Amino acid sequence: MKFAALALAMMGFAIGTVFRLRMLLPILVLLLLLSILFALAGGFSFFQAVLLVVAVQAIVQSGYFAGLVARAVLAGILRE
Repeated sequence: MKFAALALAMMGFAIGTVFRLRMLLPILVLLLLLSILFALAGGFSFFQAVLLVVAVQAIVQSGYFAGLVARAVLAGILRE
């Protein structure tokens, strides 16, 4: 699970550095559906499924925010 979380964070970071919000939203919807399917296939309880969905969304969005910050810092450095 640690590798999955790291992969999600790296994906969010890459999206944040390259794309805008329009690209993030469809990816979040896709991840929502995939995490629900994963929870159903894994036999998770309702609480575990909700926790999984929230964790996936939070990790990707945190990575996206870090990517936005990195892009803004890099743009500021290149302007000088």
